[in-house]
Amino acid sequence: MPTSSPRHGDDPVVTIVFDEYNHHNRAVARVHWNGTTVVGRGLSRLDADDEAERRVGEKLALARALSHVVRQLFTDAAIDIEAIATVRSA
Repeated sequence: MPTSSPRHGDDPVVTIVFDEYNHHNRAVARVHWNGTTVVGRGLSRLDADDEAERRVGEKLALARALSHVVRQLFTDAAIDIEAIATVRSA
């Protein structure tokens, strides 16, 4: 059974939407957390006649969208770390 610990802020909510756009699979990933929304987008080429290739394209688009979100979160965390370090060294 999982144990609970004190938490700061809200649990993140991730929303992923797929669609087709200009002959591409498109995935948009939104992460809502602590009053902030981070949006990542990913594309892959779409071959509408090949269902197996479509599934691979959707996975690739999703991976790219999530990777985009991750890069933004790492950047935001690095900025926060730098700000904390600056305050502590002052």
